[in-house]
Amino acid sequence: MIGGGASQAQQGAPLDQTRLVLTLNLRVWPALHRKRSDVFGQGDLLGDRRGEGADLWNMSLAMNGLGQHQKAIELAEAALKVFEEIEDPRAVKVRSALEEWKRQV
Repeated sequence: MIGGGASQAQQGAPLDQTRLVLTLNLRVWPALHRKRSDVFGQGDLLGDRRGEGADLWNMSLAMNGLGQHQKAIELAEAALKVFEEIEDPRAVKVRSALEEWKRQV
């Protein structure tokens, strides 16, 4: 596994269950994101973007834990773009992980 500590599957959850949760997140997240935007309106756009970046980053960590390293890199790059746009300090952590992951692929 590339960086990021033990995956959920390694911590005792069955791999099939982990894949199911990840699949649901990847399919449901865009709809939930749109709903959250509708509820909070434009006034909470920064918080919405923070959540978007965090969601993308968390999905990249999950994909990395499942051995889907290219997908993990793609999601981390999207998270990094969001974090840089809103000047979130998590951009440093994501950038560092991305550099490591790219070296190892």
